[in-house]
Amino acid sequence: MNHLKKYFIPHKGNEYKPHFFRGQAVLISAGLIGFLFIFASALSTIVVQNTSQLGAVVSSVLVDLTNSDRTANKLQGLTVSPVLEKVAQMKADDMAAKGYFAHNSPEGKTPWYWFKQAGYTYSFAGENLAVYFSDSAELEKAWMNSPGHRANILNSYFTEIGVAMARGTYLGQDTVYVVQVFGRPTRQVASVAIVKPAIKTPIENISSKPIAKITPVEKPEVKGATSETPVKLLAEENTFIAVENVDQTLPESTSSVAKTEVSKGTPVILQVTASPKTYLEKAYAGIAIVIALALFLMIGVGIKRQHVRHIIYGLLLLALMGVLLYVWQGFLFGNLLVL
Repeated sequence: MNHLKKYFIPHKGNEYKPHFFRGQAVLISAGLIGFLFIFASALSTIVVQNTSQLGAVVSSVLVDLTNSDRTANKLQGLTVSPVLEKVAQMKADDMAAKGYFAHNSPEGKTPWYWFKQAGYTYSFAGENLAVYFSDSAELEKAWMNSPGHRANILNSYFTEIGVAMARGTYLGQDTVYVVQVFGRPTRQVASVAIVKPAIKTPIENISSKPIAKITPVEKPEVKGATSETPVKLLAEENTFIAVENVDQTLPESTSSVAKTEVSKGTPVILQVTASPKTYLEKAYAGIAIVIALALFLMIGVGIKRQHVRHIIYGLLLLALMGVLLYVWQGFLFGNLLVL
């Protein structure tokens, strides 16, 4: 208690200048803030530049985050399908190789082309995409704040998931593509119908709009569909995509592929590795609370006993954290996009 009083509470014993705001302590605090930023940005750079080695870690964390959101909404967790992981990897590699970011490839291949290439037949399937990836928790939040992607994540028909990433270039900037695919398998193949929510933005950042209600609208065909995937269009938008094999609405789906169990939770060290920005923000929030409390106690002392210079030190520490987070988002890793 004496140490807390000396460091944070102005009183006669410390000349009304808490040690937390004295020169040496301020430098140590600034050094800690800088070190956390460098460490977190280095982790992100390692993940972005070594997707082949760390892709499994990121995929595992994204699956855990997805299942956490499903559990919070009273839905069963998804099991990881190696075949869906192959589907996701083929799509991610194709986007990275050709530099596009869309559900349909430049040649007109729909997402369901990759399902067929991997040998995965389904009664229901869906796809979420992202680019400019640097943080798993931030990506999951972006998907959950987007009505269309949230509808995929919380779709009760899906039972399996696969996630993959690939490094490439998009609009002239080095980046990481992330593909998240969902499925409910069946051994039978049927024609499919596309289901998308009524959202007008082709590429969106984080949104907080409510989930759109899907209204079936009959149309003859899907623009850009390949001959391998005959489709019947129910509703048309561009922000996410999900399909249903209309001839296969089985109450219990049967998988012909191997699956892993629902993840029991990724170790904390791997969560930090896959979500460095999120944990940096949490650390900065804790430091900011301590600084703000110390400032409150200091400013609360009689006006004649205040030391303006030390109050400025505290404000500068808060400003430093704000600037570093702005540099991260604006210059180092760019703005996350989801589709």
